[in-house]
Amino acid sequence: MKSHAPISILEYEIVGENKKRIISPSIKAEIELKLSNPKGKVVFNKKIPFRSFVSNFAYMLNYAFTGTSLSNKIKTTANTNATATTHTADVKEGIPVGNVPYYGIWIGNVTNNSGISGLDQNANMGSDIAFADYNLNTLFTDIVVVTDVVYQATTITFNSNGYLNINRAYINSRTTSVYVSEIGLVGKTNNNEYILLARDRFTDGINSYVEVPADYVLDISYKFSVSAVSGFVKNFLGYLSSEFNGGDSIASLQDQAGGYYTVDFTAARTQKDLMAAASENNYGLLLGGSVGTSSSGSFSLSANSFKLTNKLTNTYLIHGTTIALNTSDLTFTSNYSMFGVKRDFTNVSDTDAVYVYEAGLFVKHTTTAKYYMMSRLLTTGSGVPYLILQPGKILRIKYYLAFPLDEIQVVN
Repeated sequence: MKSHAPISILEYEIVGENKKRIISPSIKAEIELKLSNPKGKVVFNKKIPFRSFVSNFAYMLNYAFTGTSLSNKIKTTANTNATATTHTADVKEGIPVGNVPYYGIWIGNVTNNSGISGLDQNANMGSDIAFADYNLNTLFTDIVVVTDVVYQATTITFNSNGYLNINRAYINSRTTSVYVSEIGLVGKTNNNEYILLARDRFTDGINSYVEVPADYVLDISYKFSVSAVSGFVKNFLGYLSSEFNGGDSIASLQDQAGGYYTVDFTAARTQKDLMAAASENNYGLLLGGSVGTSSSGSFSLSANSFKLTNKLTNTYLIHGTTIALNTSDLTFTSNYSMFGVKRDFTNVSDTDAVYVYEAGLFVKHTTTAKYYMMSRLLTTGSGVPYLILQPGKILRIKYYLAFPLDEIQVVN
């Protein structure tokens, strides 16, 4: 199975026995390019896989959800260390003053074709995309007397069907063509610093760039969606939409009791909490299933999930403390960066086995004390759709959110 979209990874083991891993390609992610002539006719339309959340994104989410400071890890677009308390990244920039974009969607060039002059090369930014990237190779800005590219506003749309779109258009007001071959998503943080979140290369299928003739408009959209087989649910995209909107437009999320609320997770880091204490079974890493016998209920994944089918409580299954993983370095492999949490669950019954069908990540909004599911995956045993945890046994769950760089081969 190949994936270049964000993925969920669930690892679980009954302590002292074999481990198992489930990998789910969780969010469909792509970039759409539209090129229109001066009369508004679309002359080029192409969709490419979104491949490239850089490490800044995972570092930021790790601190946002776990409170684990990763000092000197996040880099600004000036290649300086971002403030360690970075937990939001607003990408919704209006039309920039002087046509110099500070954040939002950026375009640039790595090919240095003729017809482009006065470009500012950023140090240590090669044409290959890397986790450590902090800027584009060459950002198009207002660099000559005649404005090269007129940046329009970056806009964000989220709807209740589970779609998140980030869009920006560019007008080439030069008398000659410009050549665009890279795109970046840059956020303004809660500390008013600018950080690169994603970087992608693209071509027109023939050349190593897309040519934008004079007076043509290049329209670029990041498109994210979740589906019935997603590990992530619509709440996660809703959270991201609020994050990318800088808290100005708050998405309505469904809490685990079924109510819909517009909650601002972005106002302060402490308003979102994933790190549940021992015996807390309203948020953190939670499990669903049955006690004493396997369940006859239906356990299936859905993008609309907002709760576990049958949440297990502390009566039989004692919940340990939710602990952050990868606190020093979030790069799990050369293929993707990630952050995650783990929790131990102990069957304290003297006689009854616990049947575990599902695991979910729930975040607490601390101001309102409501709980929101962000991701959900099913657990399986040998030939059966559940794990059996016998009395006295400990089930250790590790739940990761991972962000691939380029297309990867993912295996269990």
